[in-house]
Amino acid sequence: MSACDSSYPEDSEQVRLRWSDEPGSPVREQMVELVRLRSDSVVISSPIRLAEQTLVRLLGKDCAGAGVIASCEEKGSCFILTIHIQPEEVFSLGSDMDPGVFAVEDFITEEQELKILKEIEKELAAAARRARLS
Repeated sequence: MSACDSSYPEDSEQVRLRWSDEPGSPVREQMVELVRLRSDSVVISSPIRLAEQTLVRLLGKDCAGAGVIASCEEKGSCFILTIHIQPEEVFSLGSDMDPGVFAVEDFITEEQELKILKEIEKELAAAARRARLS
C-alpha cells in the first residue's frame, strides 16, 4: 500500500514507474499503486507529481508498457496520474522480452550507425596511411 493514500484496497497491485526528468538525465523509479486499467490507459496513484507529456515505463507482475502522462491531479497527499499507453509498447513479462530494455532512453538509427562506422573506417585508413609513411 502506498503511504500517500489509504483509500485503495489492500490487494491493489503495485507497479514500478520509471521516467526521466529530462532527456539524458538519470532514470528515476517509484513504486506506485495501480488504480484502474483500461484498454488505452492506466491510472495510478503516485506520491510524486509528474508533468504531462512525460514519457514513462510501467513494470508490473505480468506485463510492462510504455506511455505518456496525460494528466496529473492532486488527491490528498497523492497524485492521480492517467497514462496513455502505446499498444505497440506493451509486453508480457512471460515472454522473452527483458524488462530492463525499458530503461534505455536513447537509440541510434541504422543510418546513424552506418555513418559512425564509415567515419571510423576513414579514421582507421588514415591512421594506417600515416603509419606506412613514417
